[in-house]
Amino acid sequence: MTLPISNPWRGAVAAILLGLSACGGADEASTDETRVDALVSSESRLTCTTCGTTSYSTTQGAQGYTCSVARGAANGYVDEAILWDCPAGACNVKRTFGTCTPIGPSRTDGFESYVSATYSCCQ
Repeated sequence: MTLPISNPWRGAVAAILLGLSACGGADEASTDETRVDALVSSESRLTCTTCGTTSYSTTQGAQGYTCSVARGAANGYVDEAILWDCPAGACNVKRTFGTCTPIGPSRTDGFESYVSATYSCCQ
């Protein structure tokens, strides 16, 4: 009689096999200077060297079945607004989370939440 392999064991075996297969090309990747240069230049775009002097602000609201869903969606809309204003990234970001309020008389009607942020753009 053979015992079936449980899902955690399958995941562990898959992770080990993927890890071993990824190690096979390590020598080639370390000698490829173009890949290293591309990685360094892409990482430098992620760091902000100077914050601009202009201050921006946005307030976004959203609705959801629960407070956490509504707040998460509003926070995502704030992220989109920041990205729209600051394509190179933002700095000095300060977020304020508003209270979560029910939309209707029943808790099954959903909730509404707002998130505000002030920020500057990276230059």
